[in-house]
Amino acid sequence: MKRYPFAILMKTQLWVVDLDFIKLTDNRLGFGKKLIWKKDAAKN
Repeated sequence: MKRYPFAILMKTQLWVVDLDFIKLTDNRLGFGKKLIWKKDAAKN
């Protein structure tokens, strides 16, 4: 707010993306190498 004080006057929205599962296929690591990330159920 110090840098852009006019932002106080603006009507804004804040969006949050909460991911449970991500799969990345990266062929640089080997053909068809998949990296999978799952959120821990205990953190919900």
